[in-house]
Amino acid sequence: MKAIKIKSEFIMSDEEIKSLAVLPDNLPDTHLTAKQKSLVNDLYYKYIGKTIDRQDWSADMYKVEQREKWPSGPRVKEHEAKRMIIGNLSYLNQSHKNMTPNVAVKLFHSSLSCREMYSKLVYKIYDVKY
Repeated sequence: MKAIKIKSEFIMSDEEIKSLAVLPDNLPDTHLTAKQKSLVNDLYYKYIGKTIDRQDWSADMYKVEQREKWPSGPRVKEHEAKRMIIGNLSYLNQSHKNMTPNVAVKLFHSSLSCREMYSKLVYKIYDVKY
């Protein structure tokens, strides 16, 4: 059986992954510079905004994440919500770009109990032929 792969439009470059990795932790008291926020916004638009967010009538993925509060109480800011989603995409690019069917089943099954937007991301980015 063939490997399960991330669709080509969702494959991030090594440079993009590294640029996200050097950002400070995504926490409510962490402040990003304008350049760092621009990086997050640009990557979100490139991989999510012009693809997944435009495919259906549902709310943009970052807006769903933004509705949640941090455990410490403050609302999630737009760039923080976008960064959560892009961070998940970066993780999947690094650890699950190509999977055997058995590994894919484990990932897909476990994503059913994750945050709604993580499950949606996993559903949308993989090329699964039935």
